[in-house]
Amino acid sequence: MLLPLDSSQWRELRHSFGSGDNVPGLIRALGDGEESESARAAWDVLWGEVHHQGDTYSACFAALPHIVRIALEGHIPCSWQFFGWPASVEVQRLKNGIAVAPADLLPAYQWALSMIPKAIQRHATQPWDHVFAQAACTALVVTRGQVLLAEVLLELGPSVANDFMKWQFGDVTGRGDR
Repeated sequence: MLLPLDSSQWRELRHSFGSGDNVPGLIRALGDGEESESARAAWDVLWGEVHHQGDTYSACFAALPHIVRIALEGHIPCSWQFFGWPASVEVQRLKNGIAVAPADLLPAYQWALSMIPKAIQRHATQPWDHVFAQAACTALVVTRGQVLLAEVLLELGPSVANDFMKWQFGDVTGRGDR
């Protein structure tokens, strides 16, 4: 179902800097665990090339199911990026009316979106900071087609949320979730 990491089709997929043939190596690096240098570097490339400045490319549609798979397996603790990256890809896809292409990637992509709630549940007992909760909530609501709410959640980082609460309610000291 998922595009095998050793498939030659990765060369045909695109991202902002050309061929998606580097993406399987990035996905493998994520399995090394968040604290590894290779995983940190992989996330930098996934955000900076594969899903560059919110643009969505065919390599995104093949990578997203693997990212969700790793989160779902639960062999390693997940950072916010395991939910934030897929959420951002799906928000941009829906917002811009982009079809999953090539079409043979659609079943795995749809499977991955359907599994995000289970992947979030899999990591429900790990500590969640603001950014992790923000990414998980965004991923959850975008899988239910709530694009506007997902966009709002993507913007509600700690400082923006704190500023909003101050604007709306005045002093917010004493809140433990800043």
